[in-house]
Amino acid sequence: MDTIDRLADGLRPSVRKSVVPVGSSCERIDLYAEGEKHQTIDQALKDSVMSSVDEELINEKTYSVTISEMDYERRTCKVRLVGDENDDSLDEDGLPPRISGVITDPAVELQGNLYLQAFMSQRPLDVRAKATLKDGSITRLYISDTA
Repeated sequence: MDTIDRLADGLRPSVRKSVVPVGSSCERIDLYAEGEKHQTIDQALKDSVMSSVDEELINEKTYSVTISEMDYERRTCKVRLVGDENDDSLDEDGLPPRISGVITDPAVELQGNLYLQAFMSQRPLDVRAKATLKDGSITRLYISDTA
């Protein structure tokens, strides 16, 4: 097991280098084995690989969020999970903590898109997203579509 751990540590720089194009020169990298798609490396997986902190990437699911901040150029946002008011980690205003988000959905570039409408009206929006977890708490959402 020690040998496998050392091999994995030694390959980490190569793995990081291989995912660099995602988000800069391409949206994703699809890996094929024996003619069939085996794995997709997207922005969420890239960030997980590039992170020096032990974070866990969980599969895509539907979240209800309120968008409290939005950067149109960078496609980033801050969201609060709707229905998370019973969480022990409420902020000083008694609201659920804000979570960083990355919107990978190309629809965000369209005028009058649902993300912008939800932000401007401060109404909840159901989104499909992958999430990264650290110590059981969501640290980032990778929003791929509205639900």
